[in-house]
Amino acid sequence: MLTAYSDLSWLISSPLGEYSSCPNGEPQNLDFEISVRDYNCLFCKSGTHTVAAVKRSGNEVVVEGEFYGMLEDNRDISSRYRLAFG
Repeated sequence: MLTAYSDLSWLISSPLGEYSSCPNGEPQNLDFEISVRDYNCLFCKSGTHTVAAVKRSGNEVVVEGEFYGMLEDNRDISSRYRLAFG
């Protein structure tokens, strides 16, 4: 789950760079929460994600990046993402 501003004009102006993958406390803009559902639902206990692009695509704002983190059972997880908000 990516925490994003509800106002797309604010989202499109968000700076590129590193954000929290496992926020503690109140989520901030572009914090990223990772959970994996296999036999259990495991949450990320630490990590970061890097926003590589924030751009308009029609009526949507697309955020692209990659993340890595460590799950509650100490497994590492990483991937790339492309999320659209509209």
